Amino acid sequence: MDVLKAMIRLSIPAEAGHYGILIENFCKASQYNNAVKLLDKLTEKEIILRPQSTLHMEPSAYNPIIEYLCNNGQTAKAEILLRQLMKMGVQEPIASYLKKNESADAKTTLDSMIENGHLLDSSLYRSVMESLFEDGRIQTASRVMKTMLEKGLKDHEELIAKILEDLLMRGHVEEAIGRIDLLMVIDLAPHFDSLLSVLCEKGKTISALKLSDFGLERD
Repeated sequence: MDVLKAMIRLSIPAEAGHYGILIENFCKASQYNNAVKLLDKLTEKEIILRPQSTLHMEPSAYNPIIEYLCNNGQTAKAEILLRQLMKMGVQEPIASYLKKNESADAKTTLDSMIENGHLLDSSLYRSVMESLFEDGRIQTASRVMKTMLEKGLKDHEELIAKILEDLLMRGHVEEAIGRIDLLMVIDLAPHFDSLLSVLCEKGKTISALKLSDFGLERD
């Protein structure tokens, strides 16, 4: 910290990586208040976004601070950091929870951000949906998908198709049809033929029949 203060006093540019090293080690030492103070300076001055930077903040620094902020009701600060990292092209949305395969906690964090009025990037939704999907939490992934679509975000059609197919394969037909109904409202109708073909190949005749009835009703 003394070195960092001296750098600032001598007008030597302090880069995101310098802050990151201190933030990481403050977190390791459970000195979270000091870590948050440094994070405030880092984000307020947009140090992460400086184009001349050569020393960047590492995941080992931003994962623990994001986790701490999310666990302590400071999701707004976590989101500011995430947004700056994503502008730099860092592919770590909802960072620490997904790295630890805690998809349920990532979903809770996402809900908290939405409740606090934050407008989230579609890549955040994708990361949480993918993690839930891989964990076999299909209905939870489906709920995240519904929220994303209701926010007017129409990306990730391939992932949406996978979630719909899995819902139908597992017999959650009414839920799948509800999602398809929503997709049709926003002009993002799924490929009925391919869904029906897969269901028939896998012997899911009842699901296929209900889906075809829905499709015929909607012409």
